Amino acid sequence: MTMRRWLRCSETSLATCSVRHRSAHHGFGSGPTCNNGDVKLASSYPIGEQLADDPVVWVIDDFLSPEERLHVIGIAAPRLEEAKVTSTRVNTTSAARTGSVAWVRYGDSSKVQEIIHRVSDLVDIPPHHSESMQVVHYAETQEYRPHFDGWDLRTEKGRLRTENGGQRVLTALMYLNDVAGGGGTSFPKLDLEVEAKPGRLVIFHNIEDEATNLHLRSLHGGMPVGDGEKWACNLWFRAKPYKAGGNRGSKPVAASRRTGGGQPGNRAARRRKKK
Repeated sequence: MTMRRWLRCSETSLATCSVRHRSAHHGFGSGPTCNNGDVKLASSYPIGEQLADDPVVWVIDDFLSPEERLHVIGIAAPRLEEAKVTSTRVNTTSAARTGSVAWVRYGDSSKVQEIIHRVSDLVDIPPHHSESMQVVHYAETQEYRPHFDGWDLRTEKGRLRTENGGQRVLTALMYLNDVAGGGGTSFPKLDLEVEAKPGRLVIFHNIEDEATNLHLRSLHGGMPVGDGEKWACNLWFRAKPYKAGGNRGSKPVAASRRTGGGQPGNRAARRRKKK
């Protein structure tokens, strides 16, 4: 396989682009929004670069400032525990997922609230549909093999895991540090690999259009870290409001406030093509 790196500059910034009301969609794959429970998923977003449209994968660079990234890491570091995967009723350790995780809640700080609201404004989903931020840490060689963030609703596991808030319809993944080597996010069904660049936000949809059915092409994985360490965080949005006391200690967040953001810079992704 060979890699093709995409490098593009954008003239649009989070600071100058309003995300409160979207009157039009931009880029390929534009069209009607997708209805899922109490939310509507957009086919594109007002800033950034679209890397795939089925499902939607979108990248925005410098979404988080260096100060915000260090702040989130500082909260999460003392809380880290061994990473687990979801099973039917409990979470278990697995060779498919190594590394550590910690939960950062809405009430932990005003900076955390600002980040959650900024993501919420961008994706146009109320913040009280989100889980707490899951911060992940990987040392050298650690990884999370390809998996789904959502669930098959036809299974007992899927039904149990979606009792609170419904399906995970959208993932917002943010990279928190400069990874010396490896650690990108792969989408095997899309022949796509996104580089783990500090401050970068990756948005991708977990469901099929007009339904909460799991999108099989949303399969993705955290690639092994080659050198150094990797910090990142996930913010998952549900189809319906997510209530307190839910899975893994998550907490609902308050009604949205409108906030500004950082400045997007160059965008880089790698698309894998077969020889």
